[in-house]
Amino acid sequence: MIAIPFMSCISTPGTTGAAGSSSSAQAARAPVVYFIDSVNGNDASDGKSVDTPWKSLAALATLSYIPGDSIHLKRGSSFTSEIVIHQSGEKTNSYWLIHL
Repeated sequence: MIAIPFMSCISTPGTTGAAGSSSSAQAARAPVVYFIDSVNGNDASDGKSVDTPWKSLAALATLSYIPGDSIHLKRGSSFTSEIVIHQSGEKTNSYWLIHL
């Protein structure tokens, strides 16, 4: 496993999604772990477990992130899009991009 901490929100190129927005409701929620598997995933899934991963990075652009959120990329997955960083997290509570 490779864990890469980064202190920014994520969206795909050409979109801003909700990644740059914030609200008290978002800040009050616990950090979420998202899973992406380009081979066996499904973008209609919730992306919140190994058993229900998303297939593409596109779903990331639709979310709002808080510090502590993690994105797990399944080993062997292949993506043709990019992850673009738009916003800073916190020094002691960054976001995580993890390759499993």
